[in-house]
Amino acid sequence: MSSTTSAVGPELMIACDANIYGMNLKVASCKDIFRTLQKGDDEVIFADRKTTLPFDAPLPYRVQSPDGVCFIQVVLPPPKTQGRVSATQIGRAGFTIFDTCVKHYGYGGIAANIGGDNNLEVAIASYKPNVKCARNTFTRPLWRSCVDLFTLMRADRDIISFGQRKVEGVDVQLPFVIKSPDNRCQVKVDSTTPAPIFATFYELWEAVNSIAYMCVSRNEKGGKASKIGSASTMFLELSDENPDLAQIPVVPLALAANASAVEADLLSVGDAGQEFAVEEAAVSVEGARGSVHGSKSSQLLTMPQDFSKVTTA
Repeated sequence: MSSTTSAVGPELMIACDANIYGMNLKVASCKDIFRTLQKGDDEVIFADRKTTLPFDAPLPYRVQSPDGVCFIQVVLPPPKTQGRVSATQIGRAGFTIFDTCVKHYGYGGIAANIGGDNNLEVAIASYKPNVKCARNTFTRPLWRSCVDLFTLMRADRDIISFGQRKVEGVDVQLPFVIKSPDNRCQVKVDSTTPAPIFATFYELWEAVNSIAYMCVSRNEKGGKASKIGSASTMFLELSDENPDLAQIPVVPLALAANASAVEADLLSVGDAGQEFAVEEAAVSVEGARGSVHGSKSSQLLTMPQDFSKVTTA
């Protein structure tokens, strides 16, 4: 068995699982995430960005470490359609996973029953970004503009085909550009081969998210993410407004510009605010360690089927 599950108080539940959320997570990297999180008791409504229901912050929502190898993500498990949570609740649930799973066992995990309606889950997991920051090649975009970009862009998991303009029958033609509402953060998506590639906009969203945290939030210029898609031949380049991209077709954002305001307020990178302090974390718990068989990123953010309470001392 490769997972441990514990109860924290009457509701919060923690599951540590190396197969689903990764093993050998870097403690320092995961801890750095909490310097980015804001704290606050006002609850916001999270929902998938494709829904027609009202919400304050769109999912997926992910906060990455500056080196990109560890992240916290808010999860809305089906069949639930909305969930209410505060910034402080996200931070405390995340730190409880960090203290329980990452520090004690070296692997990621997930916390269930988060927020005012217990509909949400928070996970910590590993990630292997293929990102290279560019100090001289690209003009540095604005952090807030990049938050708008990865908050408002399409991010669904539908597998579709991408291909160069001379390739017939593909769903989306390459290259294309996605821009923030103010044009101060934009990403060019292209490939190194004319052959069709199968990928999802979720993969592109992950790449944009990674460059933003690994490069832009560290006051470096933009960057490039590569090895994307079925053949690992797609890449994207993130930069400030670039006249060289003026003739490339633009893929519209999935959401209206005002949908990113709340999500930006949950982050403190580049802003003066009340950052989440690790000393304010929830009480950690102990669990029995199981065998570890490795991790598969395709299974990330899926609650284990045998998720059940284990009483702890």
